[in-house]
Amino acid sequence: MYSNANYVSEVIFDCQTLQPDYLIAHIDTMVSIWQSTAWSSKIDFNQFCRYILPFRALNEPRSQWSTLLAQKYKSTADSFINILSAAKAINRLLADDMKYLRCWMGSLGLQSIPNLIISKSGMCDDLSVYGICAMRACGIPAAVDFTIWAKRDIGHSWGVIFDEDGKPIRFGPGEQNPGEHKIIFSQSEYRKLAKVFRRTFEINHSGLWSKVDNIEAIPPFFRQRNILDVTSEYTNTFDLVMPVKMSEAKDNLVYICVFNSNKWTPVHWAMVKNNNATFLAMGNDILYLIGRFDGEMIVPVSPPFIFNKYFKVNYLTGNGGLSQPVIIQNNSWGLGLLKSLEPHKLYKWNIDDWTYVCEIYPNTDFSLSLSNLSEQTLYKFEGRQRPFTIKDNIIIWW
Repeated sequence: MYSNANYVSEVIFDCQTLQPDYLIAHIDTMVSIWQSTAWSSKIDFNQFCRYILPFRALNEPRSQWSTLLAQKYKSTADSFINILSAAKAINRLLADDMKYLRCWMGSLGLQSIPNLIISKSGMCDDLSVYGICAMRACGIPAAVDFTIWAKRDIGHSWGVIFDEDGKPIRFGPGEQNPGEHKIIFSQSEYRKLAKVFRRTFEINHSGLWSKVDNIEAIPPFFRQRNILDVTSEYTNTFDLVMPVKMSEAKDNLVYICVFNSNKWTPVHWAMVKNNNATFLAMGNDILYLIGRFDGEMIVPVSPPFIFNKYFKVNYLTGNGGLSQPVIIQNNSWGLGLLKSLEPHKLYKWNIDDWTYVCEIYPNTDFSLSLSNLSEQTLYKFEGRQRPFTIKDNIIIWW
């Protein structure tokens, strides 16, 4: 689960605190590692600087990890003549050295590499840091990719290596081997990808931060200078052209959002031109909403809409016909496990916020019986994970 990297209590700039001795030692080690690999001649200097040399994978505490991890894994990598085979062998070792444990959720930040060697566990951010640094310590170009989930809360991060041709091959550190990771996105309909980003160690000059005069006027996520949009590497995408009145935008900017952690979370941006906003390379079969940023939160400027699997837009305007009565079984995806017969408050989205509809009392088996629902309306139970719509008398969780 992509979470730890979001906890920031204090910003400390490397350029103000990085010691020359540390940096020199790291550079010397990584150059030596790079040049000693069987594939060194196929990794050019730019690729080396981008995906082998960096002394961090995310924002984990600095350490002399390059020597530590090279001692643990490089002899294994040296047994192979190509990157993919070496990366698979390293990842099999990582499976014994590192485990995903939810007990780290809500911790104050990422663990350092030395701490991870001791704890042997962490959240997916920790595993990604450890896995990417292990690959780099063996001369394998690697980076962290991540998503903000569109049909579930928070997000997820994983690793990507680059072969001799520069082709990205994703993997789950200590879990799915390179080339096998794509299975996690097909195991559940709730792992749909709206956007996928790659953490880099260089500035992305095409980011939104570079296009505004006041960086505080845009959402914090887009103030980051070191992320790349790589969605098209993971799923079929579509450039989504949406009508937005110029008067509804702020500084001609609007954001497309997914519903995550009980709020509309922006995942992409667009400039409004001629009363249209074009959001590039969007994933489909996802619930979205377009809004502007008022300095603190997203203010909706469109109804929620479903960009369906056929790449068509279906606005949830609340004007649809009424469905037949339906039953939501206990422990269904968006409802969660009910253990009480207390009433549940039902809300619907109305113009720009949730509006109370009624209370629903669970049946004796803790299922919920619903009637008089509109097929063009977005609903949500108070305190429950996901919103839902109804189509052809079937509940669809988003």
